Amino acid sequence: MSIKFACEHCGKRLKVSSKQAGVRAKCPKCNGKFKVPEVSDEESEQTDDVSGDSDSAGDDPAADEANPYAEFVVYDDEVEWHYESDDDEYTPQLSTATDLDRVAVPRRVLYAQGILLAVVAVISFILGTMVAGDRTKETAIVAAVPCELSGEVVYATGGGRSLPDEGSVVIVLPTDQRPAPTAKAPVEGLRPGDPIPRGDSDNLRIIQSIGGAYARTDAAGKYQLTVPDGGRYFVLIVSKNRYRGGDEELDKVDIAQLGRYVQPPTELLGESRYEWRELLIRKNESMDFTF
Repeated sequence: MSIKFACEHCGKRLKVSSKQAGVRAKCPKCNGKFKVPEVSDEESEQTDDVSGDSDSAGDDPAADEANPYAEFVVYDDEVEWHYESDDDEYTPQLSTATDLDRVAVPRRVLYAQGILLAVVAVISFILGTMVAGDRTKETAIVAAVPCELSGEVVYATGGGRSLPDEGSVVIVLPTDQRPAPTAKAPVEGLRPGDPIPRGDSDNLRIIQSIGGAYARTDAAGKYQLTVPDGGRYFVLIVSKNRYRGGDEELDKVDIAQLGRYVQPPTELLGESRYEWRELLIRKNESMDFTF
């Protein structure tokens, strides 16, 4: 009598002799270990009824004794059976299914990807170094370059003569920088009639902190000052020897703009004639003025 069953690991249909019931064996298809199932009485009767003739013709006891492996055959395919000794530990294997979310990649592909990533990293490093070098050069090009502003201030007299305006005030103030509202430069020491302020005075320190400069004309009416960088500046010239007439009023726009830097702006101008203009300084510049 034969026992027909399916491998519990791969599902292969197998047939063995009932003599092997309870014996531990290996599947000839997947090599999975299992125990040959016992045959029930019902299966035994069905097997005897269905295979009466075939058993008499094919299941010859004498042939079985001559070939002890003859009863171990695959039900739907001809493969070789493998048997386990009684000393082997029976450990059923869990059936595994292919994980469709995982992809097997040859090792040479992984090596090629690693080399490609290394090449990309090296190229990126080189390009980054080149860009950083270009930025450094640009920074060097646009670095602050001090510019000198110089010239002569004179005033006209009767008969078409001009005299040096000695002691006149020249102040240069950046248009895009200004002190805090509570830290404007006091005008004491900046006016034409005041003693020349010391270099460490508060008003000069405030003007210089925003990138401005201050100067007085010498006996020849000459002046010279240096601003820390090129750009747009307001230039204020206050005459020492020429005064406004009684009908000449201060320009409100000039006072408003000057009031952003000094306090109070009207006291800096007093009764003197003045010139307030905007100037673009790109390099050393020369500017003369006549009152």
